[in-house]
Amino acid sequence: MYTSYKEANRYISRNIKKRRKELKITQAHLAEKINRNKKTIERYENENDKNIPNAKMLSKIYEVFKSAKINVIDESFAEAGTVVGGLYAISKSINNLAEAIKEN
Repeated sequence: MYTSYKEANRYISRNIKKRRKELKITQAHLAEKINRNKKTIERYENENDKNIPNAKMLSKIYEVFKSAKINVIDESFAEAGTVVGGLYAISKSINNLAEAIKEN
């Protein structure tokens, strides 16, 4: 589990950027698919920005990545620990992290 908000933010930011690039999706395309602007995606991918997507937004990003995977990437890419599992696990972790922060 993450020991700090900053650590969780870095993890989320890196994974969104990594998965987006693996799938060859532009920031503008991702932004359009989740009804946000490109600047929002830039902030989500910036490890030093405190603006991280909430669980609902992570779910939307996950669906875009999942759809792109199905349409572009070979099915073998969907093994555990990749796009399918990665962002979904992050969305669950955010809720746990938020609860832990509230407790402190």
